[in-house]
Amino acid sequence: MLGVNSPREPITPEFSKKIRAALWRATTGNLTPEEKDAIRRGREARKRWKIVWEDK
Repeated sequence: MLGVNSPREPITPEFSKKIRAALWRATTGNLTPEEKDAIRRGREARKRWKIVWEDK
C-alpha cells in the first residue's frame, strides 16, 4: 500500500459531514441564506474586474 507522509492532520468527521451537507445543498439548490449571500458577493466582486484570456 502506498502512503503519503504529510504534516497535515486528517479532517475530523464533523468537518467532513459539514462539507458533504454543503455539497448536497449546492447540488439540490437548497442553499442557506449565508451561502446565497456569499454567492452574490462573489458575483459582485467578479463584475469589478475584466478578465481577458489570451492565446499565445
